[in-house]
Amino acid sequence: MINIPDNLYGIKLSLYICSQYLTSRGTPNEAVFTFLHRLLNYELFQTENGGRLYIADFKPNKDDISIIRDNSLENNDNIQVRAFCLDILQQQKNIDRRQPQIDASLTYLKLYDRKHSPDYLLRSVTVRSIKAIKNLEFINEISLRLKSFEYVNWLPKICMALLKSYKAEELTVIKDIIKELLLKAESPNDPAYRMEERNCYEALSILGSITETDLHRYCACSFEKEVDFLNSNKQEHIINMGVEDKAKCAYDEIFKVKNIFPDDFKRIKCKLIKEQENMVSIVKKNGIRIPVPANQEFNKQLEDMLNKHPLKSPFELLSALKRLSFVDKNVYTVLKDNIRSKRSSVMELFGSAVLGNKGQITGTADPETSLDIYTHQILRQQRIAIINSYLKNFFEHHKTSIHDEIGDAIISQCGSSFIPFNRRVLWAKGIIEMMNDNYIASVHILMPQIEYALLQKAEFYMGSLTKLENEEHQDEPPIGRVLDYLRPYLKEKLFDEFSYFFNTGADCNFRNKIAHGLCELGEIKTFAPYLWWLAIKIYFCDKEIFFDKV
Repeated sequence: MINIPDNLYGIKLSLYICSQYLTSRGTPNEAVFTFLHRLLNYELFQTENGGRLYIADFKPNKDDISIIRDNSLENNDNIQVRAFCLDILQQQKNIDRRQPQIDASLTYLKLYDRKHSPDYLLRSVTVRSIKAIKNLEFINEISLRLKSFEYVNWLPKICMALLKSYKAEELTVIKDIIKELLLKAESPNDPAYRMEERNCYEALSILGSITETDLHRYCACSFEKEVDFLNSNKQEHIINMGVEDKAKCAYDEIFKVKNIFPDDFKRIKCKLIKEQENMVSIVKKNGIRIPVPANQEFNKQLEDMLNKHPLKSPFELLSALKRLSFVDKNVYTVLKDNIRSKRSSVMELFGSAVLGNKGQITGTADPETSLDIYTHQILRQQRIAIINSYLKNFFEHHKTSIHDEIGDAIISQCGSSFIPFNRRVLWAKGIIEMMNDNYIASVHILMPQIEYALLQKAEFYMGSLTKLENEEHQDEPPIGRVLDYLRPYLKEKLFDEFSYFFNTGADCNFRNKIAHGLCELGEIKTFAPYLWWLAIKIYFCDKEIFFDKV
């Protein structure tokens, strides 16, 4: 039998198996640790955006079964190895799967008792989701653990899994426990409990204890309580993004049942409008209007065209910006070769360095990268000049401020499915603020949204990228690593442009400077229109940026 320490779970076990996998090559144990290394890369449940390996889809072959049987891995001292291997054994075809499913389920329960990780509890339910082996004893086992369950956000998933083999009326004890958890969540004023409250409502709705209509109302009122609590602690003239987001969530829920609960709808709608007006008021008071520079030599032909066909409305401006294409790769190549031909042989030997505000070196580049960056900078400035011409023409013909009434249109026209719906209101705000000349507000709203959207797109291609650094917290990859993941899927020269503009010390490094307060006003003013345009392209035109998933 393979000796694996019985006190290792999760990431610690994976690291141990990985080390054994590397050191066992050429030894009799190579096949065993190769199998275990592959097995532990599988997830116990499916992620929302797909792309990850799911243990129910493992599909073991004869060699896999032989490795488990020959090494008694289903009886290994390490309970996680034992649970995973029993899970694989119950997936065999042409066998009576009932007892293997029961064994795997009970082992996952024991693993949950040791580690208290909710995915083990969920898998103990899903691995036996057939009616032939359902019994009251298992429901009692689950209910005992739910009484002290800390991961209330997992309750809806557990309830959905139970309903695959049990009828709702057979889960009365589960309903009662969830109602007790709901009472505990409803009592405190702490907004952290509101999420637990809504998860309990959702779980009860799945089990048929409350109607879908009541679910929307209860969730709306829960979000409303969160808004009221946050407002009770909000400082005057301070933007609190969370308040308006929660107000919008409350509105979205009550809107679905507005005809049934008109008083609740009217009250929550008034609170959302108040929060939106407060946001606009604060940003406008602190925003700085843009004196848009115009490069007459570069933009003369463009400005003549704009004078004949002026951009009089926000939608005309957005349409023009959506049509503005990224630089063709051939244009980049010709320009770079032209710059290279004008460089002296001596200059070809030297790279470049960028200094910070205090004279420190913030980034360096070798000669070839330096030439590449310089080419991108020229093409970027040309795009900035065009965008500024568009803005100048728009400001000349549109004198009134733009309010949130066009926000709904922007939200509804999002062309990027990887941008979560609850984030689109922030995108709309950032886009609108630039059209109100509030470029500082626009940049600080849009930059984190762009970074999060790129992460979501990378996870669309590759599955979850959140790295479990230790048992206490989870870290998401930085933007540089996200761009590396996206490199095969970015069209033209966009990987280089995104890397240089957002995350390279030898170039603009705009994301880092904005995030750490290193941008001076003039630099924000220069690059804000370009960031805004990139945001518009990502939000509306992601097919121009990314290849389809292959």
